[in-house]
Amino acid sequence: MHWLRPRFLTRQFHRPVMLSGSGWRWWVMDESARQAVRTLDRYLWNKEAEGVTLLTEKAAKLRSTYRLALSEPSGTSLYFAKQVAQVPRKRLGGLLGSDNVLLGFNHGTAELAYNLALDERTTHGVKTFAFGEYFQYGLPARQVLLQEYLTEWQSFEVVWPRANYDAKLRQALLWKLTDMLVAFRDAGIHHLDLHPGNVMVSPDPEAPLRAIDCGKMSAQADPALSAALHLGVFLHELNNKYAAASPQLEVSQQCAQNLLRHIVGSETGFSTAEQLLPLLLRYSTKRPFSRRRLVQRRHRTLNLQALEKNLQKLNCPPYPVESIEKPVRRHGTRYLKREVMSKE
Repeated sequence: MHWLRPRFLTRQFHRPVMLSGSGWRWWVMDESARQAVRTLDRYLWNKEAEGVTLLTEKAAKLRSTYRLALSEPSGTSLYFAKQVAQVPRKRLGGLLGSDNVLLGFNHGTAELAYNLALDERTTHGVKTFAFGEYFQYGLPARQVLLQEYLTEWQSFEVVWPRANYDAKLRQALLWKLTDMLVAFRDAGIHHLDLHPGNVMVSPDPEAPLRAIDCGKMSAQADPALSAALHLGVFLHELNNKYAAASPQLEVSQQCAQNLLRHIVGSETGFSTAEQLLPLLLRYSTKRPFSRRRLVQRRHRTLNLQALEKNLQKLNCPPYPVESIEKPVRRHGTRYLKREVMSKE
């Protein structure tokens, strides 16, 4: 089965080993993390391992994250672990390392591949130490990534409100964001879930931003559309979360266009991206809209009018804000019927 595994896994990691009777197989990249791997293996086996803290657990998505704090002679070493349970449809993709419509896009092997690519090609990734797998019927049913822990780092969405009355800090954060997006463009990587909660800011003002949660990414993106989507989605969520409470924190359309020009002003598709950006700032592009389909289009084939109509339809609430409940009688029975009352 070893020959079926993706090349990046067999080339960069040691051959998988089983450290106990837990059933987990471990691909280890950095031998310095061997103790952390053993600790995580014990925890996943019987939930009894000192130093492991459960951070988040999403039952619906079958994902869990952990912090490992290990006492060593040099001090305490911190690690971050993310476990993903695979639905049956994605298990073959997890084995082969292929992410597509049939095999699934966001299985653990794909996330590992994008984490490695981001760390190797840019300064905005997170180092991975090991990769664990639990097999059922010859396919990986659960997978876990062991990574560095970003001590004292905070998400962009936590840091941004502190810049409420500090224009210089706001400007510095936005320029750091554009530097990261330029690096993504040069590396040919598109992060499909890049929002203020998935971008980490260091306490060191000179350190670059880091991108996390890389399970949804694409390496087949049009550079200009990719930059517009990255920037538009990020600023849309930032404005929607903070602009209503504090107008100082809103990033204007003019500012966004200046940032986009800095990122992809030399690309042939810049004109299309510049027209696309206002739509992304105005409308939500969360599901059921497909960011992947948009970013994998070519700027020459993008119909902006059709796209805007689609976004308007998806963002339109089922009933206008003015709708009211009005009692209506029918067949002698009094019940509530929703009637839409529009303002004149």
